Amino acid sequence: MKRIGFLLIAIGFILGFSVIPYTPSDNGFILSGGVARASGGGPMVLDGMDPVCHAAMGENTDQYIAKVVKSVYDQSSMPGNNGKIAILGVPNLNMAGGCGGNWNTLLSTKFLTQFGTAASGLQPTVEFISTDSQLNTFFATGLAASAPRMLWIPDEWSRSGATGSIFTTNAEKIADFVNSGGGLFASHNSYGWVTALLPSAVYNNGGCNGRTRCNS
Repeated sequence: MKRIGFLLIAIGFILGFSVIPYTPSDNGFILSGGVARASGGGPMVLDGMDPVCHAAMGENTDQYIAKVVKSVYDQSSMPGNNGKIAILGVPNLNMAGGCGGNWNTLLSTKFLTQFGTAASGLQPTVEFISTDSQLNTFFATGLAASAPRMLWIPDEWSRSGATGSIFTTNAEKIADFVNSGGGLFASHNSYGWVTALLPSAVYNNGGCNGRTRCNS
């Protein structure tokens, strides 16, 4: 009940407040609004958008990403963390979001610039946990043995259903990480891991991308 209660509180905060101003371009399960924090838990932002994909195509969603990453990272209070940002479920570093662009280039020149430039040495270390095998090992032993400061599950159009199932299987470990003070940023995915914690939650896969008129 503790894990589910935390997520309910956090989702309420995300839906109800706007800490980081941004106009969503897509609608999904949870629209981003601000960083949520429950008593004793870490910060988290869940959104239904695909900001990495849009940033990879040259749109300015990188500004939103940079602000969220900096805010979540700074507010994380995970005990004994290794200071890293663990980016999960990215199958191709040269196809960010499944849309193009190199992940490392986008990180150093866009996504981590709220910390400083790449030359400043102030940007945090990033660790990619990419393959299904790596993810299984990470959740089985790595997360407990050397916890990152922040988990990031970015939007990724080429992510397989099998990879999504790994997140669902390890839903309680994700919740435990946040409940322990770790930061979490997640964007467009199937959110099966949220439904595993909140069975009544409904994920609506669809919406408007801001370029076309939405019909109600």
